[in-house]
Formats: sequence, C-alpha cells, structure tokens
Amino acid sequence: MRKRRLAAVVSALVAPLLVIVFVLPAGGTTKSHRFFGFGLRARISSVDPVQSAAFSVLSGAPVSAPPQPVATFAARPGGQHFGVNPSLARAIKAPDGSGETWYVVPGNGAVCLVASFDLCGTTAQAKAGTVWASEVPGTPPYPPDLSEKFVGLVPDGADTVVVRNHDGTTSSAPVANNTYSVDAKGASELMFERGNQNVLTVIIPTH
Repeated sequence: MRKRRLAAVVSALVAPLLVIVFVLPAGGTTKSHRFFGFGLRARISSVDPVQSAAFSVLSGAPVSAPPQPVATFAARPGGQHFGVNPSLARAIKAPDGSGETWYVVPGNGAVCLVASFDLCGTTAQAKAGTVWASEVPGTPPYPPDLSEKFVGLVPDGADTVVVRNHDGTTSSAPVANNTYSVDAKGASELMFERGNQNVLTVIIPTH
C-alpha cells in the first residue's frame, strides 16, 4: 500500500470549526503533521500581493476556466477552509517531467498545490518551505532508509532542491514554477539552493 505523509495539507472537517489538514490520495492513506485552523475563510477574489511577491508563478495568467480537480478541491471542507478560488489557479507542468498538470492555487492567507494530491498551507508556511508531502510505502514506524518522493511548494529564489538523507547521501531535482518533485531515501532535510548557494533549509521530522 502507498501512503503519504505531509507537512501541511487539507481535506476533512472533523468537528465544527475544526480542520485537521491532511489528504487521502486514491488507494492510500495519509500520515501528516497537522495544521489546525478554525472556521471557513471567505473565498478570495484576487491574489494577495504578498503571495505573488513570494511566488512568481502566481503573477502568471490564471486558467481560462476552473479545472475540475481544483473545482472539486475548492468545494470540499478543506478547500473552503482556506478560501481558495479555482478561477485563480495557475496551471503548470509537473517539475518531474511526467507531463502531469499541476495547479498552484491561492487562498485566503494560504497557498495550495493541487494535482493527484491536494496540498495546502498558510502563506507563512509556504514561504518557509514547509508545505510538502511525501509518498511512502508500507506502514509506520518507517525505517531510517525510507524510499519516498517529496513534492511541495517553495518561494522564489531557489532553482534546485537537494535532499540530504540520514546516511549522508544526497539527491537533487530542479525547482520549477515554485514547485518540486524529488526522490529521497531516508530524508533528514530539504535544502533549497540557487547557483549552489543555500537559500532555505527545511528539517524533515523523524516518524
């Protein structure tokens, strides 16, 4: 079975005014760090300048019509909680070369990434690089040399993501349109670089 662990993501309203942020991908379950939020935020009508200043992908042209994956996500409690507007989604090609279309979607104080997964976090979390998910096999407890693929959002300034594994090895992948997809084996941290200079480091918690 494939499972997904996440740093900040969305999906289910589990109690009145309480959202536990996590997503269940098709055929799998989710392991996550949980972001707690209260209430449903008003749907935005334009992109927050703070977001477009940090994520240049949001300065591009929006979709001509709301794509179905984003419209579906926006109608769910998690999407409603973050006030996402599917008409403001930006369509991009997945950075892993798979040809899949991903969508970067602004929300009310939040930024989301929608594809075969739904991934959201507050604007502050997105700017800190802590809006990520990783697909992992099996069930916890996870071994230290866990093989997984990380996807996520990162603000402007990085052109490469480097994963440092617990055994000291590294792997890397390009950052494109403020997104990335990189393979890891027992990841301990994500390092975002520009021209081989570190611009942001995110510690991956041990599970």
